[in-house]
Amino acid sequence: GSLNLTTRNGSLHCPHLFRGPLYAVVLNATIKFTHSADGWHIESNDIAVRNPDGAATGKGSFFVPADGSSPQLDLDAEVSNVDVRNKSAYFPVGIMPKPVVKWLDDSIISGKVPQGTLSVHGKLADFPYDKGQGLFDIRFHLIHGVLDYAPGWPRVENLDADIEFRNQGLSAEVRGGTILGDDLTGTKAAFADLRSGILRIDGGARGGAQAVLEFLRNGPLKDRFGDYLNSLQVAGRSDVDLHLTLPVKQLHNFKLDGTAQLHNVAIKMPAASAWGLSDLTGDLHFSRNGVSTENIQGRMLGQPLAIKLEPGKGDAADTTVFEAHGGADAAALMTGFGLTPKNALQGRTTWTARGRIPNAPAARTAGLSLAVNSDLAGLAVNLPQPLGKQADTVAPIDASWTILRGGHTQVDLTYADRGAARLQFLLQKHAWHFDRGAVSVGGDTLALPAKPGLSISGKLDTFDTRAWRKITGTDISNSGAELLHLPALLQHVDLQVEHFSGFGQTFNGLHLLLEKQPQSWQIELASAAIGGRIDLPFTVDAQHPIVAD
Repeated sequence: GSLNLTTRNGSLHCPHLFRGPLYAVVLNATIKFTHSADGWHIESNDIAVRNPDGAATGKGSFFVPADGSSPQLDLDAEVSNVDVRNKSAYFPVGIMPKPVVKWLDDSIISGKVPQGTLSVHGKLADFPYDKGQGLFDIRFHLIHGVLDYAPGWPRVENLDADIEFRNQGLSAEVRGGTILGDDLTGTKAAFADLRSGILRIDGGARGGAQAVLEFLRNGPLKDRFGDYLNSLQVAGRSDVDLHLTLPVKQLHNFKLDGTAQLHNVAIKMPAASAWGLSDLTGDLHFSRNGVSTENIQGRMLGQPLAIKLEPGKGDAADTTVFEAHGGADAAALMTGFGLTPKNALQGRTTWTARGRIPNAPAARTAGLSLAVNSDLAGLAVNLPQPLGKQADTVAPIDASWTILRGGHTQVDLTYADRGAARLQFLLQKHAWHFDRGAVSVGGDTLALPAKPGLSISGKLDTFDTRAWRKITGTDISNSGAELLHLPALLQHVDLQVEHFSGFGQTFNGLHLLLEKQPQSWQIELASAAIGGRIDLPFTVDAQHPIVAD
């Protein structure tokens, strides 16, 4: 027999294939059906259907064997003007693995299909025809697509791609699209077998280096870098090549192999812009275990810079080890350290930095460390003793920076045999603030103070307050009397000075003790020529005089 269908606002119910009814605003078809000893044969050569999600035309046949064996479907169709937002209604979920259905439901957010084709030939029981028993083939061109392929990974937007479902597999060849604002290039994606749920992506992106930073900072690798990247700003261009294996059933088991080719990239921290990097060029490799590079070239502190990153070995296997070699000119150093006067430093010098970054610093910030070394050759330090040196004099300086537990960081400094310092900082509102520290001169033992502030102790050959005040820029009063202006962070001074000049006097063998009180400095002097105590208010006036005993 035959049946001519001309239906308006109809629906098709196939509960063994689809989640619910398939609705049609218009459905036209001539259906022929026959019954014989072997079973039912149903066919149509002029199927046409349209609804708000799209339109399709095609032909097909359906055979239901009399022996109860699997039915066979032969269908060829063309689709057009499809809106994929309601795609889940059309998935033949009855013959698809549940994890694959879930991934398709969640990942394809939106898009349009101007045209596509569908072919199914085979017994339904043999789906997905992975042994060649039949053919399941859906091909379509997707435009304006949005793909959210995995939670925690950046979306693909503006996707323009040719997509094919063929038997047990899925493949996509990307013609265009963006990820984190960068343009996708040469990208292909595939499930070799949808039942395994393993997605393979190979491709690239071209655009701004900011996208690389966003991927490392907010993508699946964010636990590898903690909050350390949040304060960075990046400018410049990068080309990224990416190879990703993503098990959609177990996303945490992803495999990642990527390379970012940097082209004149600049990196800076707004709170310390003078210490930024510029003109960075080279390949930065990244995987789920961290980052590495053979040699990135750039500039820092006005001089060339070379950076090397590699996975740690042995006891440091869970870290990324880095090494940098660079130079620094006087102007850049003075800006970075906020030094005055302008000629405090002259010339240039070289330095080396080494350190390690934990592969999961979000969980273990205590593993981050940095050490910087320089002999200061070529750099003149025009400061009073014990800091001053000539450009041709070698005076090694060693500095180390370590992240401690509890939101603390510690900096240790040694300056030849002239002095040392240990400074601790607290992390507050994404910025480091000085907490406490100790400075030792002349070989005295370092001991951090019990309360916040700075402590200075040790032995000096000479100390001239007038020379230091020229450096710090403090004024001399109209009367000519010197006023002692000290940094607010200073709490305690204990110095033995062989030759002391200050307050219009010169003393030999002077023991100088300063202690910060709530409203004044308490000063004790002891030498062969003078001894006693001075109470020096922070603000000297008629109500707050200087008291000397």
